[in-house]
Amino acid sequence: MILNSILDIDSDKSNESPNQMISYIEKYSQNLINKARRINALDNIIKSWHIWFVAIGSFGYFILELTKFILNYCFNIK
Repeated sequence: MILNSILDIDSDKSNESPNQMISYIEKYSQNLINKARRINALDNIIKSWHIWFVAIGSFGYFILELTKFILNYCFNIK
């Protein structure tokens, strides 16, 4: 896929100098590498059990505060 896209770049911009083409291909390749690193980092974050504890705790706290608000608003319980 990368090879095909690089070949497409070559056919689209045939009037540019080779140095500009090489620079463009290097930037394109670096963007692909950075994107892969971000995806791997995101996968590692999602698979971490610390993050799940924080997410579950935050959701539980939200439910608790929502329940307190509803009880206070409807029944004036403090």
